[in-house]
Amino acid sequence: MRYLKIGLVTLMAAALLFGAVPRSTQASPDIQGFPGDTDGDGVPDDLDLCPSIPGLPSHGCPDTDGDGIPEFFDFCPTVFGLPPYGCPDSDGDGVPDVSDLCPTVPGAPLTGCPDDPTDTDGDGVPDMTDQCPDVPGLPPYGCPDSDGDGVPDFADLCPAAMGMSLTGCPPMDDSDGDGIPDSSDLCPHVPGPFPLGCSDAGMDSDGDAVPDIMDLCPTAPGLPPYGCPDSDGDGVVDALDQCPGHDDNQDADGNGTPDGCDPSDDDSGTPADPTPPAQTPAPPAPGPDMVYIPDDAVMGTFIADTSLHFAPRADALTGYSMRAGQSLWVYGQDASGQYYQVLLSGRLYWVPASQVSPTYTSPWNGHPLPGAGN
Repeated sequence: MRYLKIGLVTLMAAALLFGAVPRSTQASPDIQGFPGDTDGDGVPDDLDLCPSIPGLPSHGCPDTDGDGIPEFFDFCPTVFGLPPYGCPDSDGDGVPDVSDLCPTVPGAPLTGCPDDPTDTDGDGVPDMTDQCPDVPGLPPYGCPDSDGDGVPDFADLCPAAMGMSLTGCPPMDDSDGDGIPDSSDLCPHVPGPFPLGCSDAGMDSDGDAVPDIMDLCPTAPGLPPYGCPDSDGDGVVDALDQCPGHDDNQDADGNGTPDGCDPSDDDSGTPADPTPPAQTPAPPAPGPDMVYIPDDAVMGTFIADTSLHFAPRADALTGYSMRAGQSLWVYGQDASGQYYQVLLSGRLYWVPASQVSPTYTSPWNGHPLPGAGN
């Protein structure tokens, strides 16, 4: 919500409406030698609001939009408007459209909306202007603002910490100055666009809603979180699918082989059907749309915000980072055991081993991370 301040500009505009501003009783010669009109626009200096710049006969100032308000006093200098601000006012209530919360309905001077005392949530902000009319909040939006920084919680990237008006986050919480706080920035040391904060994080080459930086198959449409194809829709990407064409999650006898590819009806090995089952096709070889994942690789989870390295050294920072709680494929450790190699967007990086733990959600259930030398 914006409010226009009434000050010198408004007083000057009012002077246009009710009379010229006297400048001097002493005439001065102009650049062409004619006394009393310095800019030669036909308006004497003592009646000219812009005595050194040629303007219109009515006030001696330029008026690009022709609305009668001198350009220097016009809040909308290129759009025809109404006095005193020179801006469009569709409902004619004296509040310019740019500041009018109800631009098509005449209203009160402050908001431009009709006076309506109804306040359903009792937060002091009338329903007419309350963006959260059923939830008590703070003015001017009428929405909850947990940290009281003027940015409603629904738009606040740091709702528990007072911050700036743009993001609602503290000014020192943005190391790369891209407007995205470090706590939400995938690349806190490299400027990038909202919302991920990485220069290429917003790209989604295959249009599968998984950003390229997190997509294991960045040129082949797939499913979250890996962004790879899942032809049979069982939640297991094709490259890891144990039983293509069937649901890998269905295993009635619990022998580890999905029912669709299990030749027996229990774990005894007794065939359920004398007809030999079709051979399960081997997974496709890695190509431009796929990434090779070793059999001993497992999914690891970051226990803290962690920077990615292009080599297992402390000084080999890439500028990219992962946030606590995010997960990546872990390939193994370096010889020293101090770094894990991880896969991100089809590329291998290194991260400190102390920052990664096993993933305890299904299907990993705390499976140990690969050891050194893998």
